[in-house]
Amino acid sequence: MKLIKSIFSMSLIAGIILFNTKIFAQEIKVFVNDKEIQMDVTPEIQRNITFVPISFVAKELGAEVKWESPRVIIKKGETEILCTIGSNEAKKNNQTVYLTAAPYITNNRTLVPLRFISEQLGNKVNFDNVEKVIYIGEYNEGEEAPSISDINNSMIKEFELSPNNLWGIKKEQIYTGSERKDIVSIRDNTTGSINEIYTTNSFLRMYWLKDSTLLLSGMTDMLGGTERKHIMIYEPITGKFTNLADVDGFEYLESRNSVIYFKRLPNDDSDLVGSDCKILNLNTGITDDITTEQYNAYILDEFNS
Repeated sequence: MKLIKSIFSMSLIAGIILFNTKIFAQEIKVFVNDKEIQMDVTPEIQRNITFVPISFVAKELGAEVKWESPRVIIKKGETEILCTIGSNEAKKNNQTVYLTAAPYITNNRTLVPLRFISEQLGNKVNFDNVEKVIYIGEYNEGEEAPSISDINNSMIKEFELSPNNLWGIKKEQIYTGSERKDIVSIRDNTTGSINEIYTTNSFLRMYWLKDSTLLLSGMTDMLGGTERKHIMIYEPITGKFTNLADVDGFEYLESRNSVIYFKRLPNDDSDLVGSDCKILNLNTGITDDITTEQYNAYILDEFNS
């Protein structure tokens, strides 16, 4: 099944690029209590989160904003929110909450996550994804803004859980002009903290293994070598990477807890499986040579399992 997902994901890359480009190109409109707000900095969508300039929070949401680099303190009534530039950790009245994307600075302007700030200041937010319109309004009597526990519980659903449920992993694609970055973030479900662990511009795939370590691939060498295609293991507890092999292609065989991979020799067809094929048993750590025919047979067996 994971093999099918991998193939399906690759076929969607072109569509995803177009979709993300459209989001950034189309102007986002913001309404507060049915009044359209004109901003000197256009809202931005990063990782499916809308960011607005901090001046919007002060002017349109009636909050007091204080800048203590690198921290931003937002206060309205009895509510105080503390955000730190570049950090996923924020505080509301000294209670810690972890955001899926951190506040950042662009063109000397500070941008903060709109939904989180608005809701924690007592407003509800609706986003029309088709028209790219955001509606912000006050809650009716009896309605309550989402609590910090609501935010954290909702966030967990965005991550693929490890077999022991202690960790969650998420892959995101970030576009800057024509360049794309694939970013892997891990969530510690015990503390709620979120950290980016890996970034690459292509060849990213990832699978939780039975022992709750992570198998992933990419072009960025975490061990100090040159950029290349490779597969590796990430250990969440220690935060360490172990390089398994440099490859031209690979598949994870969940039923065998093994990895098959290949390299292409000079005379190999670049569109086919290379002739230098191997299988790595992740239980024993033993690597054996296999033929191209065996490589394809393993894939067929996994597909039918």
